[in-house]
Amino acid sequence: MLGRAGLVRSQLGAGGGAFLAKPASRIRLLDVYRAVESGDVFVLHHSTPNPRCPVGKNIQPALRRVLSSAERALEGQLANVTLAEMADSVRARAGRPVGNRGRT
Repeated sequence: MLGRAGLVRSQLGAGGGAFLAKPASRIRLLDVYRAVESGDVFVLHHSTPNPRCPVGKNIQPALRRVLSSAERALEGQLANVTLAEMADSVRARAGRPVGNRGRT
């Protein structure tokens, strides 16, 4: 999934493996999230509520509005953080370098 999204590439042979396809500073967490997640973050119950119930007939539209807003907020946060920033944060917390073995 990450390869199809253009975020990683593979290399065979000695020294091979999986590598970032572009600099970590140009990959946002939102790019990774969109590459690996499918569908909505929040899923409403699969059964149709009773249309004669005052709660049942109104709950899904009310929830959709709130959950849609929450999903936009999540994506907004993920759009503001790059893999490079996450690596820096991990390095700082570890108190030592976390290497990328000199690769992008």
